[in-house]
Amino acid sequence: MTVVATLNPTDDSFTGTWTDNLNGSPESGTVSAGAPVFTAITDYKNHGAYVAANGGGPDAAHSCIGMPDLHH
Repeated sequence: MTVVATLNPTDDSFTGTWTDNLNGSPESGTVSAGAPVFTAITDYKNHGAYVAANGGGPDAAHSCIGMPDLHH
């Protein structure tokens, strides 16, 4: 299948046409779609579960990286 679609800069929708290469009975049609929606899917219950599963721990939350040292 080949899809030729153009992103509409006004509302991020897509419009265009599609065709297939079926022998003997090719088909075609139009494409009309709204803006893409991106959804992250994970098996983690929460951010803490993600951090723990990736080698982090409580020290990561207490890190002062990038913070000015006001005690010296």
